[in-house]
Amino acid sequence: MADDAFHPLSDLLRIGRLTYLTPLWNRRLYDAPDAKADVAGSRVSRLSARATNGDFTQPYRAVRTVVVQGRLWLRVELLDEVCSVDEPRVIDTGWVPAQSATGEQWAWFWSRGC
Repeated sequence: MADDAFHPLSDLLRIGRLTYLTPLWNRRLYDAPDAKADVAGSRVSRLSARATNGDFTQPYRAVRTVVVQGRLWLRVELLDEVCSVDEPRVIDTGWVPAQSATGEQWAWFWSRGC
């Protein structure tokens, strides 16, 4: 079966998937991917109404990906109204590393969809 194929995590977080940023995410969007990213070159993101109401998963759509010194970065559109309308509303954009510098998973995917 074709569905039995192994899919690397980096493929599951990329374009065309139903994805979200986890509660561990630091809520920062970066101007550009950078292996030494910290607060400099970043800003606090806007969040969806869902995230501000206690469900701290933030849906996103990856529009570009790049690996910088072994670290996967995602150019994201943060989304609102996911699964409730045909085209979710984009509330913010920027770059996010898929993991924190210490290895915490920030980007993830819904395996079963809405």
